Amino acid sequence: FTKKFGEFDADTGKMKLDGVTESLVRQSIEADLSAQKWAKVSDSLSSAGATMTMFATVPIVAAGAASVKLATDFESSMSRVAGALDDPSVNMQEMSDLALKMGADTIFSASQSGAAMEELAKGGLTAADIKGGALATTMDLAAAGNLELATAANTVVQSMGAFVLTADQSSIAANALAGAAAASSSDV
Repeated sequence: FTKKFGEFDADTGKMKLDGVTESLVRQSIEADLSAQKWAKVSDSLSSAGATMTMFATVPIVAAGAASVKLATDFESSMSRVAGALDDPSVNMQEMSDLALKMGADTIFSASQSGAAMEELAKGGLTAADIKGGALATTMDLAAAGNLELATAANTVVQSMGAFVLTADQSSIAANALAGAAAASSSDV
């Protein structure tokens, strides 16, 4: 061993390594120290990853809960529409599709569209009236007049009754009301 890797110093009682062996020992020690440092870095990154996962999970769960609430609100509004229409022959899938389309095409949500349908039905309009233009007129009037959808729906129902208008003609009265409000200092 002594001849292969160095020589033994009898005075000090220590092994004196040759240059290559001493270099290998030093590199081994440095590699061990480096591995210890990287283990600490790895632990820190693991901890950071766990923290990031926690902070990322909370918003994702919240978004999921909000989606469930939106879906529940929409289904609830459509259930109220079915009750207000009180007509078992109404195709509620068509009504739901209309509410979803209006929610996508206007500044109002699908749930708000369903609430407007409910108000129109409570005012005595049929599903055909709602699909025939009363809902679109209600939403246009609410947006133009900065009104709540319930108020706009009541205005559409009242104007249709007062002027004996069909659903496809309801926009005439709504446009006249919105135009008059815009031209004056009064509201719709």
